Amino acid sequence: MRNKILVPLCGVDESMTGFSINGWEIKKLDPTCESKTIIDEMPDTDAYKQIRLLLDTEDVFSALPFINDIQNPCYFVFVKETDDISDIGAIIDVLRLIKSSKFGCWMPVTLKHGHIFPVEKGRSYTSNAIEMRDLLSLSEDEQSRVSLLLRNREKRLYPSSVNTMLSFFHDSCRSMNLFLSFVTRITVLEILIDGNAELSYRIKHHVAVLLGRNKNESIEIADNLKKAYTARSKFLHEGESKIVTEEMMKIAFE
Repeated sequence: MRNKILVPLCGVDESMTGFSINGWEIKKLDPTCESKTIIDEMPDTDAYKQIRLLLDTEDVFSALPFINDIQNPCYFVFVKETDDISDIGAIIDVLRLIKSSKFGCWMPVTLKHGHIFPVEKGRSYTSNAIEMRDLLSLSEDEQSRVSLLLRNREKRLYPSSVNTMLSFFHDSCRSMNLFLSFVTRITVLEILIDGNAELSYRIKHHVAVLLGRNKNESIEIADNLKKAYTARSKFLHEGESKIVTEEMMKIAFE
């Protein structure tokens, strides 16, 4: 008999309840619900308490996104009956790619003999969950893109430079050091823009053209990128941390 695996999520909007991919489904774990809606052998109230206890006993960096997730009075969990959790990391990464948010997850857990245990100790896919970012919610069109991006990732259709950018991007989402997260985001843009000559100019120009939907929007993006790149350079070369403001971090994340 396969185990029922739960992956506690943070940064998820309630509209994502019922979303499913690869057999994983997002369900709401209500701490006031006495029914057994998630796990057949355990009321939701007990499951909530046990997951919360696991989070509280872990190191602060693992639990921090969930403690900070004050907009969600409930827990949202990916649920699947399976013995294979090898795809959950890729699913989390793809969802985070589609829309910038504070979305992340904790290590998978399973139910055994009326108690919840971590499935394995290892890399967590938590998010730094900074408050200036939104909860994850996806339109129907965005949800339809999840499967396509997941297939592309599984088939390894991306060139090595894109794989490097994706790796840095996901590391920036997981890092609890927001300065490191900021620098990593700008580094992703440097990899995207080929060559070194007049790098700051070409980054702001090319990315503005790539992302801007009209002239005014492109000009605004270019101005913001110039500020962010200047802040990144001063931070790296002069150790000037005060210049990396919340506004600069928001620009990099967006």
